[in-house]
Amino acid sequence: MSDVTEEGWEQQLRRRAATVRRAVEALDESVAAARLRGGLSFREIGNAAEINHERARTIATRINGHTKTQAALDAEQP
Repeated sequence: MSDVTEEGWEQQLRRRAATVRRAVEALDESVAAARLRGGLSFREIGNAAEINHERARTIATRINGHTKTQAALDAEQP
C-alpha cells in the first residue's frame, strides 16, 4: 500500500491528467501536420498514430479546417 495521502493522490491524478491532455494535443497536432505537410493518407496516419482513419480525418479537419494536403492547396493557386 502506498503512503500517498488523499490530497497527494488528487494532486498526482491532476498531474497525470494534465500530462495525458498534453500528449493528446501533441498527437492531434502531429496528425494534422502529417496530412497537411506530409501528404500522408488518412489510413497511413491512422496506422502510424494507432487511431481509426476516420478519427484522423476528423482531427485534420478540426485543426487544419480542411482535409487537403499542402500540395493540393498549392495546386489550387493560380
